[in-house]
Order: sequence, then structure tokens, then C-alpha cells
Amino acid sequence: MAYTSKKPKKKLNKGEELTLAKTQFNAYVRARDHGHEDYIHMAKKCDAYYRGEQWDEFDMQELDDQGRPALTINTILPTVNAVLAEQSTKKADIQFKPRGGGNQEVADVLTQTYAQIADNNKLDWIEAQVFSDGLIQDRGYFDVRIDFDDHVNGEVQIEAKDPLDILIDPDAKHYDPRTWNEIFETKWMSIDEIEETYGQDKADKLRLLAETGTTLGADSMEFEESRYGDTDEYNYGQQYPGDPENARMLRSIRVIERQYYKLDDCMYYVDPVTGDKRKIPNAWGKKKREEFADTYGLGIISKKMRRVRWTVTADTVVLFDDYSPYDHFTIVPYFPYFRRGKPFGMVRNLLSPQEQLNKITSQELHIVNTTANSGWIVESGSLSGMTADDLEEHGAETGLVLEYNRGSTPPGKIPPNQIPTGLDRLGQKAARNIKEISGITDAMLGMDSPEVSGVAIQAKQGRGSLLLQVPLDNLAKTRQYLAEKILKMVQTYYTEERIIQVTDNEDPYKPRNKLRAQRGSL
Repeated sequence: MAYTSKKPKKKLNKGEELTLAKTQFNAYVRARDHGHEDYIHMAKKCDAYYRGEQWDEFDMQELDDQGRPALTINTILPTVNAVLAEQSTKKADIQFKPRGGGNQEVADVLTQTYAQIADNNKLDWIEAQVFSDGLIQDRGYFDVRIDFDDHVNGEVQIEAKDPLDILIDPDAKHYDPRTWNEIFETKWMSIDEIEETYGQDKADKLRLLAETGTTLGADSMEFEESRYGDTDEYNYGQQYPGDPENARMLRSIRVIERQYYKLDDCMYYVDPVTGDKRKIPNAWGKKKREEFADTYGLGIISKKMRRVRWTVTADTVVLFDDYSPYDHFTIVPYFPYFRRGKPFGMVRNLLSPQEQLNKITSQELHIVNTTANSGWIVESGSLSGMTADDLEEHGAETGLVLEYNRGSTPPGKIPPNQIPTGLDRLGQKAARNIKEISGITDAMLGMDSPEVSGVAIQAKQGRGSLLLQVPLDNLAKTRQYLAEKILKMVQTYYTEERIIQVTDNEDPYKPRNKLRAQRGSL
């Protein structure tokens, strides 16, 4: 985590820690069992298809045993890449606008600050990664938080998260994460990694759990196999006290990071003129709160509001538990398509026509291969100098000479199988289905014939772009959520002097003296 609370936290007793850890694990299990495991299976399959790994192992083995080919005509790769190229040509610059009677110059300063943050984080590259994750694996995620490694006051840090590690609220019905109750990030960590991040005390507690075998099970701790290779899943989380010869070595532990809403007393600044309300940062003491209110003529109110709680556990050990320094989840989702709480991407709907294309093409090649040696009709004992088995083996060789006994029936070729009528059309239909489902036309792939006019090409490209409008519109929605989170972090953690330093350049539109004149308005 990039944040450590400055407030002294109430230390949990053993019973409270155990209850909190089990509650966290049960919440994770609920999210895992309500669709996430199925999602992981589908996401891995979609990712494999994009890479060109499109045959099931069982089918591959069966075809190999029969001596039949298994071709892969990967049309998903260029299709997805065409959409990625479409996104790269439609990058957007975020601009902030003042609300009501707000100041335009302040909005311009925030716009430039955002641009600097985006440049420092290589946001264009990160966005491309998140967009491709969404298209291929149904979901993409940004993570936005304040990092204190390189700056004492913190800097906005933006990363792309592995979609397989993120579990969204199983009850979520809307795209906007502000409507969700919780979100998880989970990953396997070694005991050394946990010790480096959370301290030796936490690591020692986990080592003790592993030694005694009192863990939450196979999805909580992973062990190396015993010396006898025992992999009994029902004993996977067990050690053998007093028998070091058979004891399993701890390999990794599942760390569960959960952000969720919880009611708490919150303090807000209120503008008496506009009525705007803004949450006071949790780290501000009473003196700083009051000085800020006096300077800008703001009122202070207190009320119970939903606040983000941030809890990190490993098995039954609580690694971190405190209120989040942010008013929101750090995760920003991207879903190419979203329907009633069910996100999905592009590749998922291309799996069936891609499988159809591969099987039809493989069957066509098999028929062609078998025509070279379709077989022989041979009268028993008629061959001279070779057997029927020899003929079977060498019957397709160029320049083969057959000698048969006088008075016997000459050997004859069995007519080869013909490619069934319409099989080629089925293959063409499968390829066409991929284009129609994805919205990627021949023109967008650069496959139009020379005689097609430029106007016709533009028309086809335009129709294809219309079919891609939904995933691009959802990307614009995600950009808006991302900008809102970054704005809140800048307003909370960036000082006026720092913003002046960031925006100080030779641009006459934003001279330094004007920025100084706006101090206190940011």
C-alpha cells in the first residue's frame, strides 16, 4: 500500500483480529463463488485465443491419434488489433471546466496539472493496456492512489491491474464504482514478501499458522508437495507436527485487499454562498481545519456518511485495517460492454465462429491430404515383388511402378473423397461472422480490392466505427471517472506552491504572475 495512517490505530485483540479476518475471507469467498471463478476460466480462454492457442488439448490429442491436422487460422488477433488501433487514433485530452461562477484560469491550471500527471505516469500506454484487457478479457482496471516514495507530500500514481486479481461487488448493477459496496484485489505472496511489506510480526504469525495447520484451507495457503508427492486436496492445508520428513513447505499465501463502505462520522467544509460541500481530509488536525475555514470563509459540519474502509488480511492475520485516505475506491473499471451487472468484452463473442473456422479449415486440409493416397483395390496375390502393405505405404510416391501377375486383375485406385459441396462456403461464413460480430470491416483491415472507390472505403469504415461506438463510449466514461479521482487527489494532497511549480512554463496562456494571483483559489 502507498498509504500509512498517521493516526494511532486501536490495536485489535486476538478475538477481534480473528473475527475480522474470517469476515474478510468469507466476503472474498462470496465474491469468488458468485461468478469470479467462471470469469477467470473464460478470461484465460479468451486470452489464449487472442494468442493463437485455440485448440482443446483433448481434441488436439484425438486428431493427432487419427493423423488429422489441427489448423489455427487466428482471425481474432488482427480483429482485436484493429480495434486497438482505432482507440489509439482517438486519444482524448482531459480538460476541466469551471462550475457555475467558477474561475476559468483555475480550471486551466488543473488541466495542465492533470496533463503533467498523465505524462509522468505514461497514461497513454496504461490506457492502451486497460483497453486491451477489456476487449480480450472482458474487464480492465486502473488503480489510482497517492505514492509517497519519491515525494514527501505524495504523487498521483496510476497503474493497470491484472483483471484476474480484481473481484467486483457481486451485487453491483451499475457501471459506476461509486454505487458498489466493495471491491477486492487478491494475489499470492511469499512469506518474505509479506514480511518486507507488513513487518516481521505479521509474517511470524503466518509461519505459526502454517506450522500448526490451522489455516483457512487450500485457497488461503499453498504448500509445496511432500517428499512422497501427496497432493490430497482435503489435506492440502495441513502439516504434520512432529514429522518434519513429511512436512510441507509453505509456498505462498493469499493476501486479500478489500475496500468497502462503512458508516462513520465525517467532517465537511461548506461554502455558504454556493452550498458546495467538500470532505475535510482525515489527516488534518483541528487547528489546520479551522485556519483553512477562516481563510476561505467556509463553515464546518459533521454528519454520518459512508466512508471507505481499507482492510488487508492473509489467512486469519490482519495485515492492515484503517479508513482509507480517499473518498472513493482506488480501482477504476473499464468494461467494453456492461449489461445489468454483467460486463463482457469483444473476444468472448468471437470464440464460436473462430472454432468453426478452425475446424472447417482443418477438415478441408484433411480431405486434400487423403486424396494423395486414397487407397488401392488389389486382387489377393496379384502383385509381383511387393505386398499389399508395401503398396499402402508407397502407393502415393511419384514414379511408382506396379507389376502384377499375368492373368490377374490390375490394381486400381480408389476414387478420392471430394470436398463436400458447400464446405468452403461454411468457412467463408465463419470468417464473415467474425467481422460482423466485431464490427471490423475489410476496409478497416486494409483488405479491400483495388477497384473499390475511396468513397466506398470511407463508408465501410464509418459503418464499422459505429459498431465500435459502445466500447469507445464506455472508455470515455472510464476516462471521466479517472479524471474525477485524480482531481480529488490533487485538491487534497497538492499544495499551491507545488501546483505553481508544475504549471510554471513559457506558455503565455498561463504566465506565473497570473498563477500567483490565484493562490488560495485552487
